[in-house]
Amino acid sequence: MRVRENTGNIRKKQLICEYCQKRFNHAGDLNKHRRKHTGEQPYACNMCERKFTTSSNLVRHQHLHPGIKPFHCQICGHSFTRKIKLSAHVITKHHETLKSDE
Repeated sequence: MRVRENTGNIRKKQLICEYCQKRFNHAGDLNKHRRKHTGEQPYACNMCERKFTTSSNLVRHQHLHPGIKPFHCQICGHSFTRKIKLSAHVITKHHETLKSDE
């Protein structure tokens, strides 16, 4: 990892990817990016064999396993694996309820 200072009034150190020279302001962002080059997948699902480059991708994957549905409809109680699925459900199934609440 090389560090280079910007020129100009603000002196901010940038981190540079040694593989492609892309620049980052935060070490964590560089580390995540570097995994694209190295293929490293440090986050493993404890329910199956899948591995992931980021913890957020692991969490999203784990919601797909049976029984894990953390997003609940406040109107009918139906549960979903993903927030976007809950949003679509509310729009399609409860649009009349939403109109009457306005």
